Amino acid sequence: MSLRSLVLWWLVALGGLALWVGWPHHSIYSQVNLDGQLLFPNLAKEVNSIRAIRLLGKDKRTELYLFRDVEGWKLTAIDEPADAARIRGWLLRLSSTRVLDTKTDQPSEYAAIGVQPVNRAGADGTELILSGGHLPLRLIIGRYDSRQDGTFVRKVGASQSLLVEGDLAPSRRAADWMSHPLLGIPAEQIAKLQLSVPSGPEFALARDAQGQISIIRAPPGVVRPQAQAELLASLFGVLDFSEVRQPFKPPSQALILRVELHDKLLIKSRIWRSANTTLAVFMVQSRSRNPVTQRRAAMLAQQLQRHVWVLAGGIWPTLQGALYAPSYNPASTAIRAAPAIPATVAAPRQPALRLTIEPHGLIQ
Repeated sequence: MSLRSLVLWWLVALGGLALWVGWPHHSIYSQVNLDGQLLFPNLAKEVNSIRAIRLLGKDKRTELYLFRDVEGWKLTAIDEPADAARIRGWLLRLSSTRVLDTKTDQPSEYAAIGVQPVNRAGADGTELILSGGHLPLRLIIGRYDSRQDGTFVRKVGASQSLLVEGDLAPSRRAADWMSHPLLGIPAEQIAKLQLSVPSGPEFALARDAQGQISIIRAPPGVVRPQAQAELLASLFGVLDFSEVRQPFKPPSQALILRVELHDKLLIKSRIWRSANTTLAVFMVQSRSRNPVTQRRAAMLAQQLQRHVWVLAGGIWPTLQGALYAPSYNPASTAIRAAPAIPATVAAPRQPALRLTIEPHGLIQ
């Protein structure tokens, strides 16, 4: 072989090797090292431009839709305000999420880690869509691996799946994107409080101008009524919820809790138990002609009166402790006999609650 032929042969061989190296080979694991890189390098710059967050579940069904307009973030399904601070915090966390490892790029293996398209049979992941700015951004969020403290994900349109740090799955529950606690009314704002059962026991208290609580009425046998009064007065400061439901009429034996604030704003609630869950409905009124109080009442009415609220644990024992002696057995009374509302059945709507202006007087 001549020297020229040998040189030509080597050039052809080197060219073939270069083509083979540059060709996109399919393998279970990517050859590109993304470890430690941000999942979305430019997202931090886009956080303030994001206008919508949509979560798609099985069959591409919308599980949650958050939208931002001039008035702020809203949960479109229930037409309620969302907590802007919570949303921003989650977006900033997403923007700082880093890749732990590269995983499979084979569609046949996506199901094992939950990153197959959500419209595929058996898909159990979540598709996240962020809109606004230079987006949209689409990501399939798969299973969380507790051993590695990481979540399997795949960008829509990309074959490569990734393992990213932490539990990245956003909540699909509307309540988790709303402001908490439910009311946050400090105890010192409460002037009068009455807790009662229809045709049953009643606990009533009042707070004077110096902030001292006096017990107006307490059922016999209740342990440490003054301590119970302090607990009840602080209840609206910590009252919180875990879920919202469609409105329906409460049972006739639901507890009645009336609270009047020093500014003459009145909050009436009916609270009951159903299937080991504490439920509540509210009505807000203003007894004052002060425009500030009336605006506050209107805002609270808008917030509270359109739903049945599933209250957080601990509320029911506090109410029961102020009404009954320790020997009381709540399971034997009608208060806990309210039927459960099946999750698959739409509850009947109750008439819309109204904001009313009433003259000064006792709680009615």
